Amino acid sequence: MLNALSTKTPIPVDSSSPPASHSTRPYGITSLVTLNNQIFALSKDSSISSLSTIHLHLGPTAIFTHPALRCDTFFIKLAAKDSLIASGSSDGVVLLLSSDSRNWGRGGVVLKGGHSREVSDVAFATGGEVCSVGDDMVVRVWRDGTGELRDEGEVGCGWGWVES
Repeated sequence: MLNALSTKTPIPVDSSSPPASHSTRPYGITSLVTLNNQIFALSKDSSISSLSTIHLHLGPTAIFTHPALRCDTFFIKLAAKDSLIASGSSDGVVLLLSSDSRNWGRGGVVLKGGHSREVSDVAFATGGEVCSVGDDMVVRVWRDGTGELRDEGEVGCGWGWVES
């Protein structure tokens, strides 16, 4: 752990180089999360990179892209819990994908219809629900279930659906 009061200059244990595919802007990391010795990085080129904390110098071990994942601003964030990664998107959707990059070829699950503008932040609640907040100034909690809007206690909360 770095000591904030230390007079020594911190030296990184390991570092990675920028991916060769990023020769021009729009390269920039908007969010980092760690999970199970992995670092997941969301980039402004609308991709999520997986890096090993043990072999960081080797660069990304996998790169995920999806048509619904659009990162037009530096405000879009990632969240991670258990075996899932969640991402906001400039398309107004939430994208869920496996934290095991070997499954990234299967695509992701898109939670749509809950926001009318960019989804800038996502989080996991203690019960496993996915929470999202968008530039439409709406906060959503997404739960597993029938996909039907409950009539009681949901007035003005709207609804969304899953697209895989």
